[in-house]
Amino acid sequence: MRFSLVIVVTIFFLLSGCADNREFIQERALKLAQTTPHCYTDQECKDKWNAAKAWVEKNCPMEIIIATDSTIETAKSPPKSSSLSAVVSKETFGGGKYKFIIKTWCDNAVGCTPDAYNSTLNFNDYLNAVVAK
Repeated sequence: MRFSLVIVVTIFFLLSGCADNREFIQERALKLAQTTPHCYTDQECKDKWNAAKAWVEKNCPMEIIIATDSTIETAKSPPKSSSLSAVVSKETFGGGKYKFIIKTWCDNAVGCTPDAYNSTLNFNDYLNAVVAK
């Protein structure tokens, strides 16, 4: 009887941890969605795209291998490296309006340097601060 109670309590704590983790992931995803940079004019889009490239050059040690008017991509980090890699895309959402999506990662099970999630937030904040000239 006591053994089965221990199993039930253990399962409860494991499942409640999963719920907390799911909420944590959802909160982070919501924060990223709320801070996604947008542009509404040609000049603003151009300025933010230039800022996106500058951010990648400054914050990702991997070489930029693609730089077009809609994609910026770095080389992938070497195996087990914590060096940050990134892909930035400029995606339309109608009427000449665009959003800037960045995906950051590394090839390290322990994590990236700097942290991929915080780097994405930093990128979003950086682009959101850009004001069209």
